Amino acid sequence: MWTVAAAYAAATRAGDLDALAGLTEPSLIVWHNFDGRVVDRAASDRTLTWLHRIVPDLTWEDVGLEPTPSGFVWQAVMRGTAPGGPLAAATCLVATLSLTGKVARIDEYVDSAQLACLSESSGGRPGQGRRAPQQPPRDPCESPTTG
Repeated sequence: MWTVAAAYAAATRAGDLDALAGLTEPSLIVWHNFDGRVVDRAASDRTLTWLHRIVPDLTWEDVGLEPTPSGFVWQAVMRGTAPGGPLAAATCLVATLSLTGKVARIDEYVDSAQLACLSESSGGRPGQGRRAPQQPPRDPCESPTTG
């Protein structure tokens, strides 16, 4: 599990969707604490691509990366220069591995208030009012083209 956990964190930091595809099940689901939604791998990939595009110096500073009996927990602080100013968001990802050793489910915990700087360039929170080209999707895992 340690190898998968470290590789998943590294691929996320790099925005490497090919590496993430090799580490996750095609049927991966991602649940968010801030909106209670479950999204698929494609939506999660779009969000990661979007984050790396609008926060070009995006990093995750590890707080902890621990194996669990069913997967791993990755705690980090996501940092960078967002359109609305400095980004510093505490994150916690709880991953469940499949029987084949790939990530099958992610429970993602983040304080959505700490993500406000991602949408400051649009003058409001994501999903409110008219969308500007740099404005994020309604939530961090929804595609800008499907909202």
